[in-house]
Amino acid sequence: MPKFKSPKGIIYRIENDPQKREEAIKNDIPVRFEIERDIEQAKKLNVLDDIYNMDFLGRHAVQKHDGTISKYAQKHNIDPDIVRSVMFAENARGHKLGGNYAGDVTRKSESPLPMNIQKHRWSSLVDKQPDDLYDPDTNIEAATILLRRITDRIEKPTAEKVGSVWHHVGRQKTDQFGEYIGKVYKEKPWRKID
Repeated sequence: MPKFKSPKGIIYRIENDPQKREEAIKNDIPVRFEIERDIEQAKKLNVLDDIYNMDFLGRHAVQKHDGTISKYAQKHNIDPDIVRSVMFAENARGHKLGGNYAGDVTRKSESPLPMNIQKHRWSSLVDKQPDDLYDPDTNIEAATILLRRITDRIEKPTAEKVGSVWHHVGRQKTDQFGEYIGKVYKEKPWRKID
């Protein structure tokens, strides 16, 4: 993961209020987010999550959109594997047993796939209307920008930290979903064959 970039001699203020963090991301204001690793979250075994996990959905999404991921990762200067890891996790665990897909088809979903990004909250990152995020290309670019801006605001970013702030912008400790994104980042299961 790229390191926190701070011009020499500049110390950015720390921002931990969720609403102000969101404003900083949307307006590209240079602040720093405090977040530390909660190892206990990594140790938790959630049997329901493991049963509910559908790796084939995550793998399919990443493989289908890999060209778009690579294009926007290069454009926005971010590790494409963090984008792949979030997409994999959102499709493998965030699928709501097909509910997300049905919501996308009917355009009722608040967070369209393939990135499961909140359309009303983050569409301004690409200067688009919320419903424009139903387009996979626009969806992936908005998510890539969001992940880049989260990464830029975390000192010593890791996939777990970035994934936890992705999951909930106010996180100051990693959560279970962020830890899952970190696991996916390390294992890269989109490369595995069924």
